[in-house]
Amino acid sequence: MDQAPAAIYATLLEEGRYLCSVRTMYRILDGEGEVRERRNQKRHPNYAKPELLATGPN
Repeated sequence: MDQAPAAIYATLLEEGRYLCSVRTMYRILDGEGEVRERRNQKRHPNYAKPELLATGPN
């Protein structure tokens, strides 16, 4: 449950059980919304471009 699909696949093969391929495991997880990045990615905040307003010459 807390292992990567490849690790689960290897464990099942060592036990002599073949349920599906690693890719199929990923498809099932993606269908359930359980696939995510390995680590949380930081999102950059929306950046407002600074503007210079001239109030006089030079």
